Amino acid sequence: MIPIRTSNEAVDRPGYLEVDTVVHCGRSMSGSFCRPVTYTDLICEWTVLRAEWDKSAAAVAEQTQDVEGKLPFALPGFDLDNGSEFINQHLADDLLKRKRPVCFTRSRPYRKNDNAHAEQKNWTHVRELPGYDRLEDPALVGELNTLYADWEKLNNFFKPVMKLTGKERVGSRYVKTCDVPATPYERLTASGILTPEKSKALKKEYNTLDPFELNRRIEKQLRRIEELKKQAEKTAA
Repeated sequence: MIPIRTSNEAVDRPGYLEVDTVVHCGRSMSGSFCRPVTYTDLICEWTVLRAEWDKSAAAVAEQTQDVEGKLPFALPGFDLDNGSEFINQHLADDLLKRKRPVCFTRSRPYRKNDNAHAEQKNWTHVRELPGYDRLEDPALVGELNTLYADWEKLNNFFKPVMKLTGKERVGSRYVKTCDVPATPYERLTASGILTPEKSKALKKEYNTLDPFELNRRIEKQLRRIEELKKQAEKTAA
């Protein structure tokens, strides 16, 4: 039902997402904890995060529906790793049993490079916030999603990314070339796929944003998450 994909050569427009889950488990995978899910577009690098509690297939399917409804583009493709939170009937039914089914694919087991666009966001978009600490309080799921709302805007509208355009072997090493840095918002706008309504709405949102204010809110929310985490640790002790 879910074929393996190893190449992105056929992807020529925004809307094809790579998806991956990160665990905030600390040093132990036992018990329950927060698990952010990263949704990254292959072409423009537009990235959205959603936190969930534990490893619920139904919760991931519900979060995916919410993410899709808020994306500025349609969803023709959905590529994921082989976690059971994705390889399940909930998500398959939602994506495949449509009038226009989504191209639903997966990477090869234990081959992280097949899902590299999402994997590389594990540090820049997830670990860079609360780090590697264990987050085992269910109340932190809502706090993380509040944090992600501002974090997504800061990254998508204001932080440029570079995309690999070529790689050549010179002697014993590879020389890589990249395109001109541009934000996901700039790449999405330049793609030409946005409807006039979506383009206008995104521009309006961009004009209302202040990256310094976003950063202040992010720092404030991180402090709150740290306080709640310490309270949960004291209660557990």
